[in-house]
Amino acid sequence: SIIFFIGRQYGSRLIAKRPSWQANAEKVYSLLERHQTILILTFRFMYGLRNVTPFAIGASHVSRSRFLLLNAIGAVVWSITVAWGGYLFGKAFQHFFDDIKRYELYVFGGLVVLGLVIWLISRIHRRRKAQRALQPPEKPKPAP
Repeated sequence: SIIFFIGRQYGSRLIAKRPSWQANAEKVYSLLERHQTILILTFRFMYGLRNVTPFAIGASHVSRSRFLLLNAIGAVVWSITVAWGGYLFGKAFQHFFDDIKRYELYVFGGLVVLGLVIWLISRIHRRRKAQRALQPPEKPKPAP
């Protein structure tokens, strides 16, 4: 809602200053013309448009009360969907990995070892790079 009100005041100018937002803003304006209600209810679910959409809606002629009502409904639907999805994912995870407690220590140990290996490789790589930087450059060999 705050981004909508910022868009109401500064939306056109903010979008104009960010070329990466301009293409997405055009998509939002196009969607607003055809599907205003659906867009306001579902922009949270749209990857790539969810950041610029409140600015673009604020810069458009959508009334504040309409946006606030539809935004509140969309927020409730989004939060229920995400919570329900997390619950179902947790239940499925628990179902497939019912004996997870038995393997927790092995998984944790494996992650620690993997982290140490990655750290060691990067440290060796940095050290070799630093040594190469300290060596004098090779003289070019004359052509025969």
